[in-house]
Amino acid sequence: MTNDVNANDTKVFRCVNFRLGDEWYGQDITYIQEVNRVQGITEVPGAPEYILGVINLRGSVIPVMDLRRRLGMPTIALTKKSRVIVIEFRGSRLGLLVDSVHHVLDIPYGRISDPPESTITERNRFINGIGQLDERFVFFINIERIFDEEFRKDRAKTVEEATIA
Repeated sequence: MTNDVNANDTKVFRCVNFRLGDEWYGQDITYIQEVNRVQGITEVPGAPEYILGVINLRGSVIPVMDLRRRLGMPTIALTKKSRVIVIEFRGSRLGLLVDSVHHVLDIPYGRISDPPESTITERNRFINGIGQLDERFVFFINIERIFDEEFRKDRAKTVEEATIA
C-alpha cells in the first residue's frame, strides 16, 4: 500500500477491523468469506506452531492460524469475543484467530501509508500498510504474504519429507 499524496479522499479502502491485544488491524474485505465464533478446532499433528488446527466449515476442512503467534505476539486464552475470520485467497481458505472483530471500516486511501522502513522486521513482514483513523492507527495484514510464504514452505516441506521417506 502506498500513500499517494494526490489521492482523492473519496476513494476508500474497505476492511474488516479487528483487534490483537491493544492494537487495531484490518483486512481487505474482498478476501473475507465470513467471521465465526471459535468452536471445535482439531489439532493437527506436526503442523507449524502458529496453526492451531482445523475446523469443519459446512463440510470443508479449514486450517486455523493463530494470528497472534504468527506475528510474534504472546498467546492469550480464548474469550467470548475471540473470532475466526475465514479468508479466501487464490482458491485456498484459511481461518485467522483474532481477539475480537468490530466492524467494516472505510479508510480514505490518502490516510494510508507504507510502514516506515526502519520498523520492518522479520516478525512484522505481514504488515503492508498503516492507516490513520482519528487518534489511532490500523495495521493492514498482507494476506498474500501469509498465504504465499506459508503454503509454499509447507508444501515444499511435505514434498521434501515424502522424497526422503
